[in-house]
Amino acid sequence: MGMQNVVLPWLLTHELQLPPRWVGLVQTCAVLPAIGLLLPAGHWADRAHLRRHLVGLQLLAMLPILALAAALMRGAPGPLGMLAYALAMGAIGAFVSPAREAALGRVAGARLERGATAYIGVEYGLQMAGFWLASHAVGWGSAAVLVVQALLVLASAAAWAGLRGIGPPAAAAPRAAPGSLMQALRHLLRAAALRELALVNLMMGLCFLGAFFVLVPLAVVRHYGAGVDGLALANLLFMAGTLAAVAVLLVRRGLHDKARALRRACAAGAVLLGLLALGPPWPLFLLLLALWGATAGVALSMGQAIAQEQAPSGHKAATLSLLMLGFIAGQTLGSLLMGLLLEGLSPLRGALVPAVAMLGFVAAIERSCRLQNAAFRRGPGSGPPSTSSWRIPR
Repeated sequence: MGMQNVVLPWLLTHELQLPPRWVGLVQTCAVLPAIGLLLPAGHWADRAHLRRHLVGLQLLAMLPILALAAALMRGAPGPLGMLAYALAMGAIGAFVSPAREAALGRVAGARLERGATAYIGVEYGLQMAGFWLASHAVGWGSAAVLVVQALLVLASAAAWAGLRGIGPPAAAAPRAAPGSLMQALRHLLRAAALRELALVNLMMGLCFLGAFFVLVPLAVVRHYGAGVDGLALANLLFMAGTLAAVAVLLVRRGLHDKARALRRACAAGAVLLGLLALGPPWPLFLLLLALWGATAGVALSMGQAIAQEQAPSGHKAATLSLLMLGFIAGQTLGSLLMGLLLEGLSPLRGALVPAVAMLGFVAAIERSCRLQNAAFRRGPGSGPPSTSSWRIPR
């Protein structure tokens, strides 16, 4: 994942010299299949033998990576070839994500919050190693880097094969996919914390991921004139900030009010994103990315903990796939809109739009919580307190 987050934007912005609308379109196609496939993938993961399921998916993921490497050895693959690669990786990733999230719940057991936070830290720490490997794309050549990426995916399959405790389903899900998904949807709609988390995921995907996958690579390559090493460094520092925040959360053993921490992390991330529009010098740009990554670490850890605690065991993967769907749908639309927006704006100026949108969303949620609290203080029958929907006990 870390290598792909560097190699793919590098191919699009530098080697192929595609215009911003194509960069946004390819990055959109990388997540577009998830919109149609996440829900059946979640149902399948609830019923599957998870270890065999995940090993097979990792082996399948090697194929488009090796195909792109072969195309680069023969010459530039072209925009349509990049679209095909992005769609293939997006489709496979749609099946991997809910299965991996369900496996986390089984492995962590009763220590869900700590397990979810550690999971984010390990995942992002390894992505940092991927950024370092991908930074050698100039010296090794992009095709060679892709071959290394395929070998790492093979190692991932071997790791899943050796992991115990994630075999047959812990609880039987309905045989028919619509029944499983409807039960998961009903639970999500009834659980106020999950409803709110779904909205937050949608806005994070729309405002933050679109900016990260389209705006940041264009700014690094075309505004600052940096090469693949600069693009890898930008990603590395963002993940370093994420990892630092996760380490602090692990030392603190979590946060009591996860939902409030999630909202504040989103607001802080929006402010940092907005500061990029000032066109800071390169070192300050990198510092802002690291701080933005720290807010992402808090938001992702809190969201993961809330989702794992609130999702029912018999339909965990299906419920988590519904939450991921909002995240992916937001990223898909955000990447497409960001690519179109930057056709008429410089990369950094475009940062103001998602920043203001996220701040407005957080302000609306905060106001809603204050109104609910005020209604509750007026007495019985006035409505539940906001803590019933947001404050999840540790």
